[in-house]
Amino acid sequence: MKVTVIIPAYRRPVDLERCLNALKRQKVQPEEIIVTVRDFDEECQTVVKQYSGLISNLQLVIVTGVGQIHAWKKGFEHSTGEIISFLDDDSEPLEDWIEQIIKHFAKSNCAGVSGYTPNIDENGKEIYIRGKVVGKLFWYGKFLGNFHEYYPKVIKIDSLRGANMTFRRKFIESNFKFKLKGREYKNDTALSFEVVKRGGYLEYNPLIKVRHHIGRQFINKGREPSNEEQYANSYNNTLIILKYKSYLTFFTYLFFSILVGQNDAPGVLRMLKAIADGWFIYVGFFVYSFFAKFIAVYNYAFNDIRKDD
Repeated sequence: MKVTVIIPAYRRPVDLERCLNALKRQKVQPEEIIVTVRDFDEECQTVVKQYSGLISNLQLVIVTGVGQIHAWKKGFEHSTGEIISFLDDDSEPLEDWIEQIIKHFAKSNCAGVSGYTPNIDENGKEIYIRGKVVGKLFWYGKFLGNFHEYYPKVIKIDSLRGANMTFRRKFIESNFKFKLKGREYKNDTALSFEVVKRGGYLEYNPLIKVRHHIGRQFINKGREPSNEEQYANSYNNTLIILKYKSYLTFFTYLFFSILVGQNDAPGVLRMLKAIADGWFIYVGFFVYSFFAKFIAVYNYAFNDIRKDD
């Protein structure tokens, strides 16, 4: 079973080195490791070139387009594996990661699989949380990933996590045609929903484990929220549910998200609670999230946003 690993790297050379070291230690080596790097990102390019002498199956792909989705597509164009695995550059797969992926697909007919992806604190220790729900889209449109929480069983799920996700090639050969905003929040969900739309199903396996070091972000300051990021998150989420789910789910989601919302897109009730607690910044979060939903609906209805890049 031929496995290709695709890593979209962006301005985090230290994280990328750790990721490549982890792949070099794999008990079962992938057939290909493809690292996509932006044309101006000389530091990450240098890392890949240095490791090309240590990892024989390592390829560097220079990309000029913006965003992780574009990087995924370009990496995929250079791949030949029947199994395509995606890692973030701040991820650190365990030594049996590839081995567990191959074992899973040998037993299951699923189209894709994600695994346990615990976050790592500043001291290098795993932050352990016992999980109850993983990769689930609720009937009212709320989605809970929770891949950083440990769930002990192999189960069917609704979406994979981009920092640790693998697909059968045939389900992603024709790339989904969708453009998202900001950090392209929910890009993994969009790809997962597209795979399900094509007739596949998705699973979670806790043995397919990747340590996630939560690398630096460049859209806004660190990983702190901003009005612009709240706008992008809400826009993307609305667009994805509108495209891939029923109108009943969409309108239920719209009602719930405006009334209650989530941390990354607060509704009226969350905003009022935040104001009562002295967090007036949530007023801006609510306003940006509110308008983002309707801009997403307008663009879906009247603009050709599904055109490929």
